[in-house]
Amino acid sequence: MNIPKRIGTWLTGMNIYIFFLFIFIYHVLVIFQGIDFNDEGFHLAFYQQIFNNPESVQYAFWGWLSGIVGGSFMKLFPFLGIWGIRFLGAIVSTATIIIAYNLLKKYLHNGYLKVSLIMLSLFINEDAKNLYYNNLSAFLYIVTAYLIFIGLRENKKWMIIAGGMIVGLNIFTRLPNLLGIGLIVSFFYYGFITRKSVKYIAIRSGLFLIGTGAACILVFAFMKWIGHFSYFIESIKMISTSSQGAKRDDGLDGAYGITNLLKINFNDYKNAVRFLILFSLPILIIGFINSLNLNRTKTVRMVILILNYTLFAAVFLLAICGWFTPFRLLEFFTGFSLLSILVLFEKNAIPDFKLLTVIGGLILLIHPFGSSAGIATVVVYSMWIAFPVALDYIARLKWMRIDLTIASSAGSSSLESAFSDSLFRNLKWILISAVSIGCLYNVIKYPYLCDSHSRLEMRYSVDNKFMNGVFTSKGRADDLNDLLVASSKYIKPNDIVLAYDCMPMYHFMTATRSYVRNPCIWFYTTELFRNEMKFAETHQNHLPVIVRQLIKTTGEGNAWPEVKPADNYLLFKRTQGKNNILNDFINRHNYKEVWNNGDFTILVPQQ
Repeated sequence: MNIPKRIGTWLTGMNIYIFFLFIFIYHVLVIFQGIDFNDEGFHLAFYQQIFNNPESVQYAFWGWLSGIVGGSFMKLFPFLGIWGIRFLGAIVSTATIIIAYNLLKKYLHNGYLKVSLIMLSLFINEDAKNLYYNNLSAFLYIVTAYLIFIGLRENKKWMIIAGGMIVGLNIFTRLPNLLGIGLIVSFFYYGFITRKSVKYIAIRSGLFLIGTGAACILVFAFMKWIGHFSYFIESIKMISTSSQGAKRDDGLDGAYGITNLLKINFNDYKNAVRFLILFSLPILIIGFINSLNLNRTKTVRMVILILNYTLFAAVFLLAICGWFTPFRLLEFFTGFSLLSILVLFEKNAIPDFKLLTVIGGLILLIHPFGSSAGIATVVVYSMWIAFPVALDYIARLKWMRIDLTIASSAGSSSLESAFSDSLFRNLKWILISAVSIGCLYNVIKYPYLCDSHSRLEMRYSVDNKFMNGVFTSKGRADDLNDLLVASSKYIKPNDIVLAYDCMPMYHFMTATRSYVRNPCIWFYTTELFRNEMKFAETHQNHLPVIVRQLIKTTGEGNAWPEVKPADNYLLFKRTQGKNNILNDFINRHNYKEVWNNGDFTILVPQQ
């Protein structure tokens, strides 16, 4: 019984509406566990205050449209809290998959297309689950791809204008999406391969830019109307200050500088390609071993067959034992997606398919730019076209021979690796199965990147109306419950609080406003934090209650409070400069500690 073939046939014949329903159910099932105190808290605090107290979340206005969408949903369904925003994220992710499927279904094998979308769904769900600027901008990128592709293929100018307008709108979802204008390259490519006139290309490129400009003007007008324009401009100034102030002695290593952003992304893509090459070596070895199978005895052929199965078993064992870590999976998916470029060299590929491939490749390269973490946090949402194209291309290969000949003064030698149709068929299912198992392993073992507890541990809820329906470990739930009970004696909703420095989720849980204009001080450089504290002391009417973390709640601290990094968080390089500023503020205003549980502390001014 050929199980992979039967699964492939079953997927190919599955009703597409049932397929989408299963995808949506899966995206919903994974949103119940994990609490991220940092990034998710940043998004949620922004949504909670964007209409009520926009000045307290002013820093986040560079993602204004994300805030409008999330804030509007929260206004309509306030009783859903964090779970509701995650449910909205599941809707947006499923909608992205539906559009990607409809774009690709005419050009890819139906079974391979569905497999690739399942693999990507498994892969992304260790990242943030709520609606936020990365998955929302991915949705808008796919909508743009659809409009550009159909507009060029069917010569519908209004769709090209609409595609430009979506790009303009997407700029306000996440400011680096300004680079989405680079999708205009696809117009020139399509014109070149279809031998269109310069006038044809110029007119459609112009319509695309007109649409982008019109969308920007409309957004600015709407911002003015609702009073958000000044907050948006001030947010841009803050981001600019961060890019200039992220010095190496600040613990940020120039993270927000343009040069560093370019370098990080280039190195990440280079490392992804390198990993894919290393990952391919065992496959080449299998091919070499099987090329030795000619004119051999039955015993030799049996030994070679055993070696084949041993290598296959080793790959599965690595997957089951967790060798496919999130980082390795990230590099694999990225490097593999870059293989979609092979379609452009395929003589039999029709121009429409090549256009679609170019659009997918541009999104893969453009979307991640602007993140200080490189491709790590964004590229997972950038592959909805490139990865299915690459998987389909590789899966359709029937036969291949690689002949490496090396010439020297002593003569020449060659190394030949051959892959037959049957071997290719086995290899592609081994690859798909192993990577899928690796993704599934991580989804089960580490359901949330920022909450590194196992699913079996995440059975406890936080006693807070905004956190209903989401579960975490007992230690984290107890820690947060203790903090909420203790701080309720000193603050109430809508109070001004200084939550320092990587705990914006606290603002969301307590519906409090940030003393500085950013609920996540972790994102500030030292210089920007100094300026923000000066601004707050000048513009705020009274001193805030200070809620301060004593442990690291991100990165290697993702398993807090049960697992804590060995290094003292108060001496962490990135926070040293800001710690000095905060300590000076505490001393000048005679703050007194009123509660401390070892992980968090609460300080109030004596007067």
